Amino acid sequence: MPLNVGAPIGSEAYKIASTPNIYANAYSSANVSAGTATNNGPYQLRYPKKRLDNTADYLEIKIFDYVAGKFDFGPPLTSKTAQQRLKPKQNNPKGYVFLPIPQNVSDSISVTWGDSSINPYEAFVAGGVERLIESGGNIDTETAKKYLKDAKNITPEFKEAALAYFAAKATNIAGGNVSPQSLISRTTGRVLNSNLELIFQGINLRTFQFTFDMAPRSSNEAQEVKQIIKTFKREMSARSGGAGSGPNSNVGLFITAPSLFQLTYKSGPAKHPFLNTFKPCALTDVAVNYTASGTYATYADASPVHIQMGLTFKEIDPVYSEDYNFVEEGVGY
Repeated sequence: MPLNVGAPIGSEAYKIASTPNIYANAYSSANVSAGTATNNGPYQLRYPKKRLDNTADYLEIKIFDYVAGKFDFGPPLTSKTAQQRLKPKQNNPKGYVFLPIPQNVSDSISVTWGDSSINPYEAFVAGGVERLIESGGNIDTETAKKYLKDAKNITPEFKEAALAYFAAKATNIAGGNVSPQSLISRTTGRVLNSNLELIFQGINLRTFQFTFDMAPRSSNEAQEVKQIIKTFKREMSARSGGAGSGPNSNVGLFITAPSLFQLTYKSGPAKHPFLNTFKPCALTDVAVNYTASGTYATYADASPVHIQMGLTFKEIDPVYSEDYNFVEEGVGY
C-alpha cells in the first residue's frame, strides 16, 4: 500500500493536477473496470481496488497515441519536441492505469562527455582550411603551400617537426606504415602535444524500471490485475494494420508505433510535491512472474495469488536545462 503523506485537503499544495472525476472514479469505492473507452471518457484500471483516501501516494500512468514528428525547413531548420507535439494527445488520453508507488523509486540523468585530442599540425591545417573556405579560395596543393609559407610566428622547431610529420604522411601514402608521432620522436627527440581535452558529445535518454508486487485479495481484484497486465502488453505492441488474428490475418505495408505513456507520481489528486517528473515514455519491456512467491498457487478461478510485474519505460525526449523552468513541483526531472 502507498504511504499516506499527502498535503491536507484545502491547502495550497492540494491543487488539482488532473481531471477531478478521473481521480474520484479511480479511487472511489465503486467497481471501475475497463480495457476500452467508455461513454464517460477514457478507461480506468487500478490496483489495489480498496478505497484510498485523499492523501494516498500512487503512480498515475496515462496512455495515449503516438504522433510522428515533422521538420520545419525554415530557415532555420527546426522541429518540435515530442513533448510539444504530443500535448493534444496527452490531454485526451485513451486510458489511465493507477498503481501504488513502486518498490524502486529512483531517477538518474546523464550526459556524454569524451576525450578529444588534436595535435598542433592538425590544428594548423584545420585553421588554414577554414581560412581558405572563408576567403572563397580553392583548396589545392599550391594554395596550401602558400598558406604554410606565409604563416607567421612559425619557429624552426615547428618547421623541423612539421617536415617529419608530413614526411611520415607521404610515406604512408606510398605504402609505408610509419607513425608521424614516432618519426617526430626519432628526428627531434620530442612528441607532439596532443592537447587532450574533455568535450561535450551529446545527451542521453533516461530509462526507468519499476517492479510491482500484486497479491489480489478477491476474484474481482484478480480480474482487474489481469486487465492491467493485458492493457500494458496490448498498448506497448505495434499495430500491423491488418484485420483479425492468427494465420488468417492481413498485414499492412507499414506497422504503426505503439502507444505512449505519461507517468506522474501523485499525492491524492495533486502532483507529488517531492518526487521527480517524467517526460512522455515508450514502454519497452513488460515482464510478468505469475509465481512471485516461488510456488504455483491460484484461487478457485485459476487466478494466481501473487504476481510480480516489471515495466521498463524509456523517455522519448531528452531532458534540457530549459525544461526545469516549467516544473515547479519537487526535484524537477
